[in-house]
Amino acid sequence: MNAGEIAQLAFLLLIFGVGFLWTVNIFFQEPIARLVARSREHLHQYPVFRLHFPGRGDAVWERLGTIEASDPAFDREAFLCKVEGGFHKVQAAWSAQDLESVRGFLSDGVFSRFLTYLELDRLQGQRNQVSDVRVLKRGIVDARVDNDFQSITVGIYASVVDVTVSASKGVLRSGSKEPVRFVEHWTFLRRPGVESREDGFGEPNCPNCGAALAEGQVARCEHCGALINSGAYDWVLAEITQEGAEPPNDSALRSVSMHTLAIDDSVSIQALEDRASVIFWSLIDASFRGDISVAQRLLTPELLENYRPGYEAEKRRTVIDVGVGAVWTETLRADGALRASVAVRWECKRLISGHNLGQVQRTSRLLLVKSPGGDAARRGLASAGCGQCGGPLERTGQARCPWCGHDFSPVATDWLLDSADLRDLGAIPGDE
Repeated sequence: MNAGEIAQLAFLLLIFGVGFLWTVNIFFQEPIARLVARSREHLHQYPVFRLHFPGRGDAVWERLGTIEASDPAFDREAFLCKVEGGFHKVQAAWSAQDLESVRGFLSDGVFSRFLTYLELDRLQGQRNQVSDVRVLKRGIVDARVDNDFQSITVGIYASVVDVTVSASKGVLRSGSKEPVRFVEHWTFLRRPGVESREDGFGEPNCPNCGAALAEGQVARCEHCGALINSGAYDWVLAEITQEGAEPPNDSALRSVSMHTLAIDDSVSIQALEDRASVIFWSLIDASFRGDISVAQRLLTPELLENYRPGYEAEKRRTVIDVGVGAVWTETLRADGALRASVAVRWECKRLISGHNLGQVQRTSRLLLVKSPGGDAARRGLASAGCGQCGGPLERTGQARCPWCGHDFSPVATDWLLDSADLRDLGAIPGDE
């Protein structure tokens, strides 16, 4: 075959190839697109899920049995459906920048976390939006029972479109319009003896007296005074942890929990940790604002005086993009006052005078102190409320209780921050 024949054959093959591709494009383009769409849908329906779910014989299974024995109305699948519904309600409330509809089933620690995130976004002139929220799989991964609370942790494998846009013009600042997948552990608590309810989370009526909850007052019933999110009436979302960020071995935590009975039977480890979360997020808020007054009712007077210079300094430190992995109690002791060390595993981007110094990860200790007595344990997961009337926290930096008008000053019988190793948040003793 000579060169001319080879060239002619190559030309014919080229023509044939172009014609074949054109035919596929005309006759099969739409079916192929539908096939790809079905494949993506199949991927959402049957994900590879890495969380471990306990089975029969597992200690978690046995502890779930204890909860079921105390509450014959408890049904595991009904509980998971309720949690999934609550998950969607939280995402919707977050995107709407309005937590009112979900306030009643968030502990004060979780509420403070969300409230601080929203406030920091507002101060930066941006807002975070989530859409196309899908729960791909969910299941119970842990359960615990003690004298103070019953606890169930649900592993949630979900996908979401997560973007941050400018508040004024909606210009994309970060994130992607492609769905991202994540795993979180949501821990719900309630008091022993509470019976399961058929309604979902965020219902408009008081779970204690049945009266309609007034708009803007869904955390406390104005008719009977019930603190809706205390854990005394239904499950309350008390902690959100990322996969792999769980606290250390639970044997040490159980020993701390048992030790509380010998110190003061009014002390609750879960309420203590929720209070520590409220304090942590109040400090984050104060750091960003450069105004320690928003957290002053949560600090001892001595620590407050040591904080002020760092917040008033021209070159002050602050943080952005804060995330908390886990919160747990390490030690608890009594020496006239009650003292607790609570660890917080967190990460952030550090700023000094507006200059970004990069991402860091921390495990910080909050040293809390309180006088014996008080009603901190009674308030349960409504840990940030007014020390006089128990009225719930409505926003960060409140100077006066909206319920009784009492000034929000430190109350010795509440847990107060006495010292901390929270670097990057102003000038804190021992951090230099």
